[in-house]
Amino acid sequence: MAGEAVKRTFTLQDATVDDLPDMAAIFLRGLSWDPISKVFDEILPFEAQLKVQMQRDVGRVTVGHELGASRTFKAVDESGKIVAWGGLGIPAKLTEEQKQVIKGKPVMTHIPPDWPSNFVRCIVSIDTKMSDCLERNGYDPALHFARQGTMVDTPHQRKGIGRMITRKCNEIADDAGRATFVKARPSSRPLFENEGFRVLEEIPMNYEDFGYEGNPAMFVMKREPRVK
Repeated sequence: MAGEAVKRTFTLQDATVDDLPDMAAIFLRGLSWDPISKVFDEILPFEAQLKVQMQRDVGRVTVGHELGASRTFKAVDESGKIVAWGGLGIPAKLTEEQKQVIKGKPVMTHIPPDWPSNFVRCIVSIDTKMSDCLERNGYDPALHFARQGTMVDTPHQRKGIGRMITRKCNEIADDAGRATFVKARPSSRPLFENEGFRVLEEIPMNYEDFGYEGNPAMFVMKREPRVK
């Protein structure tokens, strides 16, 4: 795919498996503020967290790309350094085995049995809430597009890079005439609303129920395709 320049500084390209270490590092730095991420920092070294995240993403960037079930974009600066990335799940009819390979290993498979039980229950609760909410609001991976993360490295935020990735994904969905779902944090909700998404449901994470500070929310949002 030809690169697409924005403000003559950043370019969008298709990501490959070789980009996973940089993508994982950007992801972890982007969530460093989150109370649950801080717990991970206490019980798992950063390098081990990188490994976990790469194992979660590798199926999407390899098998997902090969089957046409996903695309992953990276934004690079003029030196070629990755400064952001975003994934897009593409409607596809897959076997259960293919779905599991693309989804990657869940975080739970990396948690030792001696980790705090309240922490484990919190992780399970988050995953369950998000999956149930998507299903409740009509998401079907065989029919709809789904955003699979958009992370901009801290020094490059508020430079239009997240918008660039979002518009590229929207363009693909519009060409296919299909709706797109996204799980958005409060900080990214305005971006998605400005790009045509609407909130279907707000999901409280209820960290305090598990003994952690904060009660952040996530939003399940949907964008209908635009007719060209």
